[in-house]
Amino acid sequence: MHLFLNDRQIGDTITLFIVSRLDRFLASLQLFSTIGFRDAAFKQRD
Repeated sequence: MHLFLNDRQIGDTITLFIVSRLDRFLASLQLFSTIGFRDAAFKQRD
């Protein structure tokens, strides 16, 4: 889907997408500790 948006609109759209995904992701990670989650998040960035 190619939309002609300015940088702010693109940023808002990406942020909303990430937040909605993150909510589901965090809900599925309730079994993990906060420290374990942070370690996994940092490893995924590399």
